[in-house]
Amino acid sequence: MKTNKLILPINKTHWITLQANVPLLKLTGDNCLDINLISPGSILSLFKNNFAFLCLDDLSLHLSNILNGKKELRKSIKSSLGLLWNDAFYTCKKHSQCSSACEKRFSIKKYLILSVACESNTWLYTHNKKIFLEVAPTYPWLFNQPKATEDCASYTSFIKIINPI
Repeated sequence: MKTNKLILPINKTHWITLQANVPLLKLTGDNCLDINLISPGSILSLFKNNFAFLCLDDLSLHLSNILNGKKELRKSIKSSLGLLWNDAFYTCKKHSQCSSACEKRFSIKKYLILSVACESNTWLYTHNKKIFLEVAPTYPWLFNQPKATEDCASYTSFIKIINPI
């Protein structure tokens, strides 16, 4: 049986899918690959139509850093990285406090493994000798104005319902 999709369960309700434009056994670095996080009621794109060698090399580098102890979450971080990231961008955009917001953003950037603009951010880190993969949505209107036909939730409402996986 030829398949071009691989499903990796995370837990009972979430999984990661890798889908290629060719059967996986014939996958080369030049083929395109989509990697998605599937959860109840949502699909977050981690890599969209990207060359396989870029996706897999990048992931390999981050996993190597994990194994070498280079991604231990700092003890001072007490919140979701996705929430901190959204807060830093929102603060910079709305309140012109770019220096402190940028400092916060850069202090957690080493854990960021993938950012899909206006959709999600993916983080990989260790904490108490456990490996964590966190995927958090990005506030949709951080970088773009809502369309006239779009319902726009306030940032305050968004962060109340943000649910990193």
